[in-house]
Amino acid sequence: MEDCLDEPEASEEGMPLCPHCGEPGDCDHVLVLLDRTYNECFNRDTSGVDSLRYHLEGLLRPYVTEGFLYTGKDKLLAGIVRHAGRNYLPTEDSVDIDLDIFHDWLLEQAASYGARVIDLDDVSGMGYTSKMYVVYAEDVYAVFEKMETYIDEELPDPEEK
Repeated sequence: MEDCLDEPEASEEGMPLCPHCGEPGDCDHVLVLLDRTYNECFNRDTSGVDSLRYHLEGLLRPYVTEGFLYTGKDKLLAGIVRHAGRNYLPTEDSVDIDLDIFHDWLLEQAASYGARVIDLDDVSGMGYTSKMYVVYAEDVYAVFEKMETYIDEELPDPEEK
């Protein structure tokens, strides 16, 4: 995770400056503000992260209900599949995603598509009680689309293989 962090620039108030528009704090380039302590995502439109998670849950369903194996090379995605399989309860018919692993995956994938991941403790020195990251992307929606496409490619419908 540490290898995807960027060196931040900060405003006088200690807020990170957006690497795209130079505004401090929240702007249209914020992909997500992630609280790793409580595994919560905040931003102008959390539907991007929620939509990605729900999409992943849908693709995981045949892997956990039918016992199909994930054969891809993405170790974090493999951890998500493994966790979902181990925690699947047929009586509840729901797919459980480990948010710690999902958020690690989210940060790494966002960085791989050019997003800037900034540790807020490195910027503010305020000593947040939570471990907080802000992720900036020039085109937020394009990054979410690329992540969704990546999931589709990594978790194809096992019955169509």
